[in-house]
Amino acid sequence: MYRGAGLLGVAAVLACLAAVTACTPDPEKPTLEAAVQQLVRDGDELLASYELKQVGEAKVTERAEKDQTGSCVPGEVQRFFRAEGDIVGRHAAFNAAGLIQNRLALMGYDEFVDDLDLRDQNLAVAVARDPATDVTYVVTVQLAQKPNIRIVGKTACYESSG
Repeated sequence: MYRGAGLLGVAAVLACLAAVTACTPDPEKPTLEAAVQQLVRDGDELLASYELKQVGEAKVTERAEKDQTGSCVPGEVQRFFRAEGDIVGRHAAFNAAGLIQNRLALMGYDEFVDDLDLRDQNLAVAVARDPATDVTYVVTVQLAQKPNIRIVGKTACYESSG
């Protein structure tokens, strides 16, 4: 029951995030190409960061190669950067997610969701958004499953070119 409640909370946060980021107009946002470059550069930096290496490691599973509809309205697309890995040693989920979120803050990302109601020893979510590029990263650390670190970065939605 407790684990299911935590997963339900994570799902609620992600649903809210998708709704907010999909509908937030920003007339000065970069092009999709520029946003993808930032998304991949930041994802690579995050994976190579001291903070992540302190708690575990993760490898890229998707590097924003193709347009996806994600949470976009029809006629729009976005790109995703995904990585997953595992905690190394004994770390509480909230400590691991907090360290990764600290790295995102150092990279210019703002905390987007305060997950105080969701975090515990076994589950934590960190969501951060770069206000200049509208790139968002969601970090989930869940010790009850493998892989237990999941990092998903995404661009805002852009009008489809094809």
